[in-house]
Amino acid sequence: MQTGNFNFPPFPTREDWDKCKNGEINGWYAGLVEIFTSYLARGYGGGYNKQESQYWGRVHTAQKDLPLIQNINYIYSDFEIIKNYTGCVIYADPPYIGTKTYSSDPKFDYERFWQCIREVSINNWTFISEQNAPDDFIPIWSLETTR
Repeated sequence: MQTGNFNFPPFPTREDWDKCKNGEINGWYAGLVEIFTSYLARGYGGGYNKQESQYWGRVHTAQKDLPLIQNINYIYSDFEIIKNYTGCVIYADPPYIGTKTYSSDPKFDYERFWQCIREVSINNWTFISEQNAPDDFIPIWSLETTR
């Protein structure tokens, strides 16, 4: 999508979803199917969302945001890679403690994550989305909500 000439595919079918989920289809299309056609954009763990209007709503939002992501470097890696950076803004959105886990990481190591964040926050602006952060972290914004 960062190239500026990306055309979103037609609404993925349930068959496409199943093939992507089972690893029969890989690459960018599998990533798009996983996020754009799942409930609450939770990926395969969220289940297939057959509401085509939600898919096209996400496409519309992504198309509006394309100019904003042109120069972003995305890295898919273990979170400890952020220890290699200094002077950066780091945003992390780990699986919330006590909620449904992600199928990609059902045994997320929260203790290791928070220790890593403590280390990188010394030399970076570090922001974390979490409902229950350890006591030594300072909340800068919160919102009361129900689920």
